[in-house]
Amino acid sequence: MFSSYMPVRVLGGEGVLLRESARLGKLGSRCLIVSGRSSAKASGALDDLTRACKEQGIAWELFDEIEPNPDVLTCFRAAARARMFGAEFIVGVGGGSALDACKVIALLAVNDIGVRELYAQEWPRKPLPAVCVGTTAGTGSEVTRVSVLTVEGRKRSITSDALAPVLSFCDPAYTRTCSFGTTMSCGLDALCHALEGYFAGRATPLTDSIAMQAVRRITAALLETAEKYPGGGEEIPLSVRDELYTGAILAGYVLNDTGTGFPHAMGYILTEDYGLPHGFACAWFLPDYLKQAVRHEPMKVQQLGVRLDKLSEFVRSQLPPVDAVMSAEQTAAYAERFVGNKNFRNSPGCPD
Repeated sequence: MFSSYMPVRVLGGEGVLLRESARLGKLGSRCLIVSGRSSAKASGALDDLTRACKEQGIAWELFDEIEPNPDVLTCFRAAARARMFGAEFIVGVGGGSALDACKVIALLAVNDIGVRELYAQEWPRKPLPAVCVGTTAGTGSEVTRVSVLTVEGRKRSITSDALAPVLSFCDPAYTRTCSFGTTMSCGLDALCHALEGYFAGRATPLTDSIAMQAVRRITAALLETAEKYPGGGEEIPLSVRDELYTGAILAGYVLNDTGTGFPHAMGYILTEDYGLPHGFACAWFLPDYLKQAVRHEPMKVQQLGVRLDKLSEFVRSQLPPVDAVMSAEQTAAYAERFVGNKNFRNSPGCPD
């Protein structure tokens, strides 16, 4: 038998935010909206959200300073703004960075703590309600109890049931403005979530069944995108974007229960020190992860029913080049960082 916990109300489909706006009104009369500089506006999600707030009589204030791989100090500044405004709930609009930040801002808005207490999970009060409005198809942050922030230049995750959003609006139409590169990077991130979760030490029969569907949906949609729609943006049909978003949410369900493997831990390095977008960074290590799976989990490989060698070839074909020349001192430091790492222990064969 197994255990599972998924507390998020997920609402999906084109136009869902305006159609279900009454749910926002039940959370309070004042909210802080957190986003990056441009994607929330360009996607149309921000305009729909502010219209929904107006319809429900909700006063709102915008904090649009969330950067990619959000810095924890940015979250503290946003939380201070939320307190000054008297926000009763927080809404994150954007990709994984905005959504991850939203969860922690909801926590910091009602807890006068520092970074140490944040990561030690010494939280006197439960967070304000957090709402996610996604504009990319990849991170699955809409349904996870995980937030990944940057602390002094290093990406660090926090996992707690308290961080799960209460409500997520998943409209694939908001992903239409994503370029080919962003679409592919986010899609590969979701594929990593699904495959790392499927072969994870913490996998369960439930996560296996969801992961298998996620892998098939994401793989088919990425192959179609690469073959037919290299221009990205509006060129990619909504039906394909819907498949990618659905696959990303399914992969998020898997991630929530299983966690990730070493591609995510090692991918952080390529993002932190070499500026590679998160999805591409993790995917660089996915073929090696799949080799471990073939070696240590042959029955699960067979049950998945996917040619992992062909999938690895496709993943490699989509990866941008990385100028990652590392000194002996750097690699020694990276090796030390990974000693006892939970992501390695959660990977097939538990590599050291």
